[in-house]
Amino acid sequence: MDLGLVAIAGSALLAIALLAWAVARVSRRAREMHGEAMGLLDHLRELRYRALASLGAITAASVALFSFDVRRARLAGYEVWAPVPTVMESLASRGLDWILTHALPDTVDVVVIQPSEAIMAQFQASLVGALAIAAPFVAYQVAAFLAPALHPEERRAVAWILPIALLLFLAGMAFALWLMVPLTLQTLYQYAEPIGANPLAQPQEIVTFVLFTTLLFGLAFETPLVMAGLSRSGLVSPDAMGAHWRGVVVGVLVLAAVVTDPNPITQLLVGVPLVVLYFAGLGLAKLLWREPSTPAPP
Repeated sequence: MDLGLVAIAGSALLAIALLAWAVARVSRRAREMHGEAMGLLDHLRELRYRALASLGAITAASVALFSFDVRRARLAGYEVWAPVPTVMESLASRGLDWILTHALPDTVDVVVIQPSEAIMAQFQASLVGALAIAAPFVAYQVAAFLAPALHPEERRAVAWILPIALLLFLAGMAFALWLMVPLTLQTLYQYAEPIGANPLAQPQEIVTFVLFTTLLFGLAFETPLVMAGLSRSGLVSPDAMGAHWRGVVVGVLVLAAVVTDPNPITQLLVGVPLVVLYFAGLGLAKLLWREPSTPAPP
């Protein structure tokens, strides 16, 4: 069994478990604090606590990925996968190797120029994994901070929106990692051939590119929820969102053509999911549209 797949599956299960725990904790926290008055200093202390807790979760996950590997071990006569402390062959180094192998074309050679570049690239790879693993916990901290100020129906809405937002964010990161990053790098490195350059890649630069791209698409996949929220609040009508749908579709397909190779199938693989997200958001906006209330005349 591929150890990388085991690590990915374990991370996904951990994220789902944290997500379920976060939703339950938000509801309980809201019930506990509903009706309690909090001053400005109390809010600032609460905000500091939530921020430090989120930072601590990301740091702990990053350190674990950087310092441990998952290997087979025998326990009570059974062979199991267990975390093992290691300095070199950690989950971060394996993840970095997977990123470089999966993302870069076969014609590109990986080089390390500075002495600290390899270890910094592994640390950045651990940060990418830590952001994905800790995302449910961070979302819980944000929701728990806002929950006391929400009405019961708003808290119920958050309980529904939070899991959907997290799943969309993780789906966007996966879409970028498995499809967008390899296609984009393959397209960009093709420009080295006409000038006779030897394509090389530094690990730290590639990980930075992967981190930026995965976060960008994770946020881009939140488009349906953003459109639904704008419509529900009455700030933007569905008619205004859909007035220029043809331009949106053409713009997405042009972007897909720019960042991928000339193969139309590849361009559709990139462009169609983004178009689907747009129309899904448009459908939700029409479903949840609420006319803005007009103030009563004096």
